[in-house]
Amino acid sequence: MIYLFIGRRFFEELDRDNDGQVTLEDLEVVMRKRRLPQQYAREFLRRTRKHLFAKSFGWKEFHSLMEQKEPMLLRSYNSLSLSKSGTLQKNQVLLSLRNAGLPATEENAEAMMRCLDPDARGCIAYGQFRNFMLLLPPERLGDDPR
Repeated sequence: MIYLFIGRRFFEELDRDNDGQVTLEDLEVVMRKRRLPQQYAREFLRRTRKHLFAKSFGWKEFHSLMEQKEPMLLRSYNSLSLSKSGTLQKNQVLLSLRNAGLPATEENAEAMMRCLDPDARGCIAYGQFRNFMLLLPPERLGDDPR
């Protein structure tokens, strides 16, 4: 599946020193870059590592987490107001926020675009959405994406 290839690339982005293991320090750098709370790094490590005392996780553990979350994340993405090209653009972000009953302001839409589209391409592809959502603790994600 294509998500395996994209997921592998995301794992490699997390593994800053390319040693095959992602540490808390690696995750903290990613969280800072994406302007997410640092406690998300500890929570992500806790959910992904092999056992209680592990200080890192490898591709196998990361892949297992992806397999668990992929169906829900794909459903969430597809439930959003996507453009004809299958991406999420600023006007669709506003519509999705409105449909979810959240404050649909220009500022909120721009903040979401900055978070999910760090390259400022003007649209959010599924891979960007998934990689961002994977970093969030499960309690921040609901079964109902709206």
